[in-house]
Amino acid sequence: MTNFTAIHHVCNAGENKTLKRILSQGENISLATEFFEKGMPYRMYVRESRRMKGQYIFTEKDSTPYDLYNARKNKAKGFSALDLRDKPYKRVTNEKMNASIGYTSYPMDSHAVSSYDNYDYYRDEENDFNYYHKGEGEFYLQNLTATGVIPLGVIVPKEVNNLLVTSAVSASHVGYGTLRMEPVRMNLGQVAGIVSSFYINNKLKSNAEILEEKLIWSIQSKLINIGKLRLYYFSDFPKGDRYDYWWAAEAVEKLAVRGLLSVQPLYDSYEFRPNDDMSRGDFIVMLMKARRFLEAQGVKLNNDACDKEERQAMPFSDVSADDARTEYIEEARSKCFVSGYKEDGKLTGLFKPDVFVNRAEATKVLLLSFGYSIDPDYDGVFPDVLENEWFSRYVETAHVNGLVTGYEKGEFAGLFKPAKTIKRAEAALILYRAINNNYPLFK
Repeated sequence: MTNFTAIHHVCNAGENKTLKRILSQGENISLATEFFEKGMPYRMYVRESRRMKGQYIFTEKDSTPYDLYNARKNKAKGFSALDLRDKPYKRVTNEKMNASIGYTSYPMDSHAVSSYDNYDYYRDEENDFNYYHKGEGEFYLQNLTATGVIPLGVIVPKEVNNLLVTSAVSASHVGYGTLRMEPVRMNLGQVAGIVSSFYINNKLKSNAEILEEKLIWSIQSKLINIGKLRLYYFSDFPKGDRYDYWWAAEAVEKLAVRGLLSVQPLYDSYEFRPNDDMSRGDFIVMLMKARRFLEAQGVKLNNDACDKEERQAMPFSDVSADDARTEYIEEARSKCFVSGYKEDGKLTGLFKPDVFVNRAEATKVLLLSFGYSIDPDYDGVFPDVLENEWFSRYVETAHVNGLVTGYEKGEFAGLFKPAKTIKRAEAALILYRAINNNYPLFK
């Protein structure tokens, strides 16, 4: 595809013999014979051409909500999209979410290869799902397409090393319908430039190396911070109604594509709600998922904190078995990262998972979960964190390790505000910093 401009000039300069000579040498440049008989058109629009086979093949399921995709698959006969329209779909997911380099949004579509004589141009195409369009091969899946992530593997060839392909990407015919859009192609071009620098700086020799999780983790930081690219779509993030959350974009989006922000693999809505208060139960889910993520990458973390904290022997009485957060809360309890509420100095057996967690509590549990050694010294970093407060050493330890910095501007500038509930964006940021402290970054 990159040679079309040059070929255009050759053909229209009357040098068709040049192209015939190329073909005679067996070099297939994928042009129809009409171009050699009549010359090239002055403008050639290549909507879709042959594509390479990459490390990941983007297909219809990568841009269709998985419950809707399964419904179509299971009801192949007699299926009507009208049966499922306007119902709350779950978000698109795939097994390579962690390797996201961008996302799609335009409906999967394809132009016709032939046309019907009785095509009704006045028919309501967008809302009539059972109507044949212009001809064979045409579809426009406006109501069946959702925003989906693009894994790095779609631009990385399966068999050729040191090559990145940003236009003829690895995709099925249907999946390519949403990848072919100009914003996606520009996104992928920028990605290729940044990824190329990782090939060079880290002296990589094979494509398999660039797809390792540790390199992808570093690549995504550059995509967000240098390229201002997005890995995952939220309707309210990083630009919200009241605030600009770019300061948390790297944390939130890298955690989101790894399923570390929620009890479910992904949110069912397109909202992150960055300024909402974080509950105790949800915060524990994030911490335990982050621990599992690091351990899966070979990072050794402390097994428990039972030598430092009092242990709640029995499961919490207010955490029901059917709560999706239970396994994570129980893991934290068994490892003494949390012990629940106390009355008169004694454990009550209550955890109160839906109560909002404040900044001091969140800081302590984070440090215990990741095995930080608590600094016994008190330096008075924050004027609102006094030496005799139970949380003072935890806050100062978190500050020394770069996990918390306090408020930088506004009415709380220079303060930590320990009793203030932690917001979802703030929680994601301190968790992300803790992961980075245990995870190597590449250049």
